[in-house]
Formats: sequence, structure tokens, C-alpha cells
Amino acid sequence: MAITQAHSEINAIKKPLATDYVSEFDITKEFMPAYHKRLANIYGKQSVVGFLEQQKQESGFAADSFTILEEARLYSSYSSVANSGGTSDTFTGMTAHTIRVGELIRVTATGKVAQVGLVTSVASTTVTAKCYNASAWDVHATLNYVYAFGSEFPKASSVGMVEQVKEQFKTYLYKPTIQRDSNAVSGSELADIGWINTPQGLVWFWYGEAKARLRFTDRTDLVGMLAITAESGSGAIGETGIFGTQGMFNAIEVRGITSAEPVDSKANFRALCKLYDAEGKIRDNLDYIDRDTSNNIDDFLAAENQYHSSGFNWGMFKNGKDMGLDMGFSGFTIGSYSFAKSDLRLFNDQDLLGGELGASKVTSLIIPQGKNTVYDETGAIAAEHYLELKYRVAGNENRKYKTWAHGGAGGQTSSAADKMTIERLTERLLALTGANNFCIAKNT
Repeated sequence: MAITQAHSEINAIKKPLATDYVSEFDITKEFMPAYHKRLANIYGKQSVVGFLEQQKQESGFAADSFTILEEARLYSSYSSVANSGGTSDTFTGMTAHTIRVGELIRVTATGKVAQVGLVTSVASTTVTAKCYNASAWDVHATLNYVYAFGSEFPKASSVGMVEQVKEQFKTYLYKPTIQRDSNAVSGSELADIGWINTPQGLVWFWYGEAKARLRFTDRTDLVGMLAITAESGSGAIGETGIFGTQGMFNAIEVRGITSAEPVDSKANFRALCKLYDAEGKIRDNLDYIDRDTSNNIDDFLAAENQYHSSGFNWGMFKNGKDMGLDMGFSGFTIGSYSFAKSDLRLFNDQDLLGGELGASKVTSLIIPQGKNTVYDETGAIAAEHYLELKYRVAGNENRKYKTWAHGGAGGQTSSAADKMTIERLTERLLALTGANNFCIAKNT
């Protein structure tokens, strides 16, 4: 049976002034018309904010950009390493390797026994090593996996390790974006009492002003999630002063884990856990998901129950004998990783990500819980959230969320115009550290 929605949506419209005080009723009629005096809330809580409010920390900065620094891996490995004939002492295709003379390497390949060798010479892209297993190597010609795991030197060796491995770090530059909005109304309309009783009273403008404030607040979060940096040569970069900023989704796509299909099965979660093993191994994770993903996760978890095929048993889904059937799970553990799942309105809202089409439609966002340990400017150990909202501030100028009014109405005297305009502005960015521990999943 197909389920469809036949409701006709009413959306906000774009106007220079809020001229919404129209007459709905003909006062020449004999009787007073009957009508519902309060505006019906038919969409519930339409705001999509809240996700970032729980996951980010906030702080100000006084610069044109903000840079985060991330450490390098402790060990290096090399894949698709070539070996002429599979028997040569020389391994090639190891660009920018850190393997040194005297180190031990381990070489593995599909269909081959793991072998160990002693490095005798190195070049920029090659390593020469003598095999410990036999007189000659027996490896793959093109697809070898190589890494160093130790060293060996003879007794009374006069020279130790000649080269040293120096630590490096990666920097990521974020630039803030300036976001603006405004809402204007004429003096006459500010003094006009309407007939619709809204939560803000009978003056329609103040109801619209509350919605404008909510919409702007939502969009500051959406920019932090969905924005991208304007590419060199793009149309947007040609506009004066426009640069864009890297939102959280794009940062994960570039530096984190991306799934080309929904992560909603046991096999997919196990594959994700294997990737986590190679990253930060953060045990507790929060899985923000859309409706289909939530249902599929509930189904595969329910299928693990031994009585699933013949019916439900008490205790499944935390059901008690006196309550209606609860068919949803709130979390689960696979391997050593815990996932708490939560439906995210942003992914289900048909006017936002829920209505997107194609392979770019996001179905889930899996983020680590906890904080990232760093060193602050004094050299002391500090803890930072993985998501950090940075807003411009210096002295009395705080641009986290500015609101001001101007005009010649509503108590304003800054101009001769018979109207009042409320302006909104924010200058901010959302910095993401440890993107390698985040996962974003999309449609197949």
C-alpha cells in the first residue's frame, strides 16, 4: 500500500516590507464570521538547530583565519610496492618513504607468505633489502604491502642509524564567512492590530520577526555543516570578497571516512569498525541518521534475536509485558565500539536534506564522543571538542550574533524612512579536528 502526503504547503514569500495585514472578511456581511482565532502549528518544531549546540564548543578569535594543526601517524606503511619478477632485492614505487638502512621490513602480498628483510640501501623511491626467509625474495611483482618494524645491527658496530625520522604535522586553514539577513516593516503596520492570535500577539510583524530570527539561527548552523570553500577558477571566487568556508560535511569528505551507501547493516558497521581500528579508536560514537537508516538498523538488530523469525519475546527492545510493543533500539555495540543512534530532523526534513536527490543525499553522520587532548598557548594540556565554533570578536565588537534596528518607526530615529528594519549579522566558522574519526554516509 502506498502512503502519500496530500497536504498543500504554505511557504514564506519574499517582500520588501511585511505588508501582510490583508482583510480576509467582508465587513458588509450581516453576521460576524466564525474562525479559529489561533494560528495552528501543523509542522511541530521546524527548527533544525540543536545538533551543533550539543556537539561544539565556542570561543572568539581576532584574525582573518583560524588554523588547526593535526599530528602525523606514528608509523608509515606502503602499498602497491613493486618488485621486479618478485625475486629482486630492490623494491620500487615507494615515494617519500622514511625507511632507513639497518631497519627491518615486513613484506606481505596476496597468495604469498609474509617475509622479512634487512635494509642495506635506500633511495628517494626505492629500498634494497636482503631477505631473511631465503636466498631470494618470493613476493608479488606489483602489489606488495611494506612497512618497517625494527632494526638489527652487528656487534661492535661503529655506525648507528645515520638518518633520523623527524615528526611533521598537517595544517588546515579555515576562513570565517559573514552571514546577513534583515526584516523590515512600515510604521503603519507596526501600529496595526491583526485578527490572528500568534504566540507573539496580534501584531503579525512580531510573529514574522520571531520566524525570521529562527530561520537565521538555523542557517548559521547549516552553513557550518554544508558550506564549501570556493575553488580556484570557480564562478563564486570571481565575486569580490567571496571565499566560502569548509563546512563539517566537506571536511569529512576530504579528510574523514565516507561511505557511498547507507551504513545500516551489520556488515557495514563491521567494515566501519575496521577503519576505526586504523584511526583514533574512539569507543563511543553518536550516529545521526535519517528515517530509512533508522528503520534498517532496527531491523538488523532485531534479526539478531533468536526468536525474531517466530515472533517477539519480552526483553527485546526493552519491552515489558504491560506496555505496547516498542520496536526501536537506541544504541548497540559492535566489537569494541558503541553507537548511540538518534534520528536527525535535518536529514528527514523534505525542505532540506530530506528532499535531496541523487548520490549526494546524506543518510547518516557518525561522530565521536568526547574531547580531543591538545596543548594550549601556555604549553599546558587542554581538552577541546572535535567541533569548535569560532566567531570574530575584539574589544566591544562581538560578531557571534549581532542584531540591531534602524529607521524612523518602532522607536527608531536614525532615518526619515517611515519603517523599521531589523538587521542580523554573524561572522563565524566551524573548525573540525580529527576528521579521520568521523564518518558520513550517502545514498547508494
